[in-house]
Amino acid sequence: MDSGMTRRELLSGATAVGVAAGLSGCLDRSVTTSRGSPDDGSPSTMRMDGRYPLVSSENVGGRAVPTMPVNVRIGFGETDADVEAVRDVFRYNPRWSPIVRLVDRYWPFHESPTQFVWDADLAGFRRPLASYRYPFLRRKPGGAIGYHVYLWDVRDRGEVVGVVGQAHKDVGSLRTHVGTDYHEATGAVATAFHRADWHTTPASFDYGVDPSQRRRWGPTGDLLVRPE
Repeated sequence: MDSGMTRRELLSGATAVGVAAGLSGCLDRSVTTSRGSPDDGSPSTMRMDGRYPLVSSENVGGRAVPTMPVNVRIGFGETDADVEAVRDVFRYNPRWSPIVRLVDRYWPFHESPTQFVWDADLAGFRRPLASYRYPFLRRKPGGAIGYHVYLWDVRDRGEVVGVVGQAHKDVGSLRTHVGTDYHEATGAVATAFHRADWHTTPASFDYGVDPSQRRRWGPTGDLLVRPE
């Protein structure tokens, strides 16, 4: 599946600027984009840490609107990046289920917009490559549905060098829900990787968003993951 997004869908042009940093580095790169409808050429700044996106976004009326923190980074050190190994952590964990309608523009009932991240290597926005949910078997109406994680591969000059995740708790209903409690969700993600004998380390990412948005997010539970 082509995870790239056309300029017509989201943006009319983009220019990336900044400095590179490693997986666990703390430098930011600002990517200034011209957001995408003919009636709106206002600039938007998408935050990066090296190659790694820091926020997910939605396409709202042709504009990229930051939504949630990209709070999981999966690196491979000296070993080759293996996207399928990351997906296997969730595929073979009985608590996590794949969300198979991800290929739709909006999942699953056209009320829930797909999340995108800025890909500095492609100079464009990208759809997730996979999505998994840890469902709660018992819940009150309008309560928590389960934990949810989106995954994107990270590229450098065309080569996959890592994977990032957007982990949150879905609250509401299947048709209308919001993401919250990011730290709880990354805790569930960490448990999945521990069961698969991967190594996890707490981290602190500087998301570079407006302070009011950062307060609304609350604890983000930032997480670094590597194979043992």
